[in-house]
Amino acid sequence: MGTPEREIQWDLSQLSLWREKAANNVAALTPRQRQIMDLVLEGHPSKNIAADLGISQRTVEKHRAAIMKRTGSKSLPALARLALFAAWSSIDLSMIQNANSSGSMGAGAR
Repeated sequence: MGTPEREIQWDLSQLSLWREKAANNVAALTPRQRQIMDLVLEGHPSKNIAADLGISQRTVEKHRAAIMKRTGSKSLPALARLALFAAWSSIDLSMIQNANSSGSMGAGAR
């Protein structure tokens, strides 16, 4: 097994790859799918989304299914995680890396 610093570096590079994949999946959505995804993740039911957007509930459900298929998400929590990863920027990841290299994270665990 490698050193803790090496493991942290691998974790950060893996996190960066996941973020990039998530961002690509979200970018592949149409503007309408993105709009519906945002509303779904805010907790709005399909019936309310349909009324707010002036479309049928069935259309919303078809968009939801297309969103899940395009993103590869199997559940709403998985979709929420994907959206969260997509929203993270490389600046956020570099801040984590800088905190780890300065020893401010995990210092109490030693």
